[in-house]
Amino acid sequence: MNSDTSDQIKLIVVDDEPTQRLLLTRTLEKDWNHSILVAENGHQAIELAEREEGPLLLLLDWMMPDLSG
Repeated sequence: MNSDTSDQIKLIVVDDEPTQRLLLTRTLEKDWNHSILVAENGHQAIELAEREEGPLLLLLDWMMPDLSG
């Protein structure tokens, strides 16, 4: 992880399928030197994005129940 957390990019992985979330998160953790947050639906992703400060990058599932990417 970067020592200066104010410069960290926060990636939010959003997918309603637990296996896909796990696969994406584990794959990204190997090479991603920033924070990775996880949400299981669009509503959780919005809450995380509103709560977090700094640069955000969202990786969204295109089709999810309730609120899709």
